Order: sequence, then C-alpha cells, then structure tokens
Amino acid sequence: MLNRSIVIDTEKVRGYLDEVVRSTVEATLNLLLDEEADRIGSVAPDPPPLPSSSDNRAPCHRAFGALAECPVPLRRSRRP
Repeated sequence: MLNRSIVIDTEKVRGYLDEVVRSTVEATLNLLLDEEADRIGSVAPDPPPLPSSSDNRAPCHRAFGALAECPVPLRRSRRP
C-alpha cells in the first residue's frame, strides 16, 4: 500500500489568512469612513446669507411679516 500524506505548511497558511483578513478589514473600514464622511458632508449645508443691517427683526418676523405667526418676541426699541 502506498502511504499518501498531505503536508500543510501552517506558517504559510497563517500568513495568507492574516493578509486576507487584514485587507478585508481595511477595505471595510475605508468604506465605512467614506460613507460617514459623505453623510456628515451632506448634513451641514452652507449657512444662509446674513440679513442686511437695515432689517434687525428676527428671521421669522422678516419671513412672515406678522407677529401672530412668529414665536420669537419682537424687541422693542427704548427710543421714543
């Protein structure tokens, strides 16, 4: 009878598996970081332009024009 045996080089197998796991984890983390950066970038749009200095009312007063619809109280000037 022939004696057939298989020899496995465990160091080569371990090195191969280490590289496969390392590259898979790296690709996954890079993908997650890219998705998070895209999500964060799309959440914070550019702020609206500042109002002109001649109109010092609260934004909702400028937008609605009526005090009844605005929850922000109108500041009264102390000058007569």
